[in-house]
Amino acid sequence: MTRKSRALLPILITAAALISAAPAGALTTFDLKGANAPGPAKYDRVGIVIYGNTKADKVLVLEPGTSASAVYFRLIARDIVSKLPDWQVWAVERRENLLEDQSRLDMSKLGKISPKQLFDYYLGWLGNPNPVQPHFQPVPDSEVEFAKQWGMGVAVQDLRRVVKLAARNGRTVVLGGHSLGGSITTAYATWDFNGKPGAADLSGLVFIDGAGGGRTAPSPQDAQAALDQLNQPDESPFIDLTGLGLPWSAGVFNLVGSTAALRAPNDLSVFDGWPFLPSNLRPPVPAEVRAEVERELTQRGSAALHAELDPEYAAGVDPNDRKRIARVTELSRAGIEPARSSDRLWTAELRHPTLLVGLSMARGQLGERIDARVDEMVASAAADEARRAAASGASRTARAALGFEELLNGNPRAMKRAHRQYARRQLTWMRRMEDVLIIDRTGRSDDELAAELVGLLGGEDG
Repeated sequence: MTRKSRALLPILITAAALISAAPAGALTTFDLKGANAPGPAKYDRVGIVIYGNTKADKVLVLEPGTSASAVYFRLIARDIVSKLPDWQVWAVERRENLLEDQSRLDMSKLGKISPKQLFDYYLGWLGNPNPVQPHFQPVPDSEVEFAKQWGMGVAVQDLRRVVKLAARNGRTVVLGGHSLGGSITTAYATWDFNGKPGAADLSGLVFIDGAGGGRTAPSPQDAQAALDQLNQPDESPFIDLTGLGLPWSAGVFNLVGSTAALRAPNDLSVFDGWPFLPSNLRPPVPAEVRAEVERELTQRGSAALHAELDPEYAAGVDPNDRKRIARVTELSRAGIEPARSSDRLWTAELRHPTLLVGLSMARGQLGERIDARVDEMVASAAADEARRAAASGASRTARAALGFEELLNGNPRAMKRAHRQYARRQLTWMRRMEDVLIIDRTGRSDDELAAELVGLLGGEDG
């Protein structure tokens, strides 16, 4: 089956008439003209899902995160409007969702196909010599090169249309977002609209786990290097969150897994035994161990299993907390050490005065070094080493190493992309650490850097 590019939400009637007609408690959907952007005009659309009474005089506009859609806010939006009847929530459906093929998802929600059929259509065909027909056909990057120009400017201008519409008739408008949506919210509030900041049209901002990145903005050189990298012929317009070289896969994993869990919550996962499931998405506990623990909880009760826990873990788990008891028990039985409640990634509470230094580098140069390192690994037969390790029964931990699966699959391009994304996550994490001193080592030798570090420590005798 070929790709479907279809409207994300039906156009019911004109937006103004629709907004004035919806009764209290209704869920209203429509789309409106977005910004003029590169690519076919049919993608210049932005969708809105409205929760609550469309006559309410206060509007909370919410932008979803990466790989999410307007209905992502369904639960919280309904909760808000039920408690605050003078508010309505407008959830934004971004233009990139127009590229999605939701055909089998729609059928699954109507109960017309099983979770297994949903999985087979979207993912099960990968690597299958006899795949189901028809099956999902990803949009080739070469057909959507124009999407590389759908940057923050396009997202903000699309959002501008939504905010302006929400503000009609003197309504109060608050803008918020989750994750990437939080970054877009920040951008909108600080955007220069003909000499006037976007925040001037708003009565407040809401940030849900995301507001715009780390403590420091990228330099113009870093920003240009990132754009130059994006515009390389072999770069996808879309972020590859799974590191598989399949940028579309993160959203598909999300929809297949969540839909299957809703449709058949007590069945074995549709992903169970699928060889292409990314290592970071594989459950660390085998399905049979989890099933065994669930049976014992039902037969013996949570208190009995709690009494069998290691005292160190039992002390941090309530004897009536069935979910946590199950989790600690199954991890222990699978030979995996459960996380302690006191574990923290980083803390500034140290026994001795400590200088914490983080090293950064211009993104373009960092990307070049990563690519060169991967090329060197490939040239030195790292793929053969990975295949030998896999053949000898490499552990789950070993197979989770960054680049292992990409080497097995002979995909150095995906390996480079995964390493660059990991480097960006490391930089984001580092900038959020307490009391870290970040040093830019771009263009500096190891000796120069070492000399500076020694100086910061007060000299060789410090």
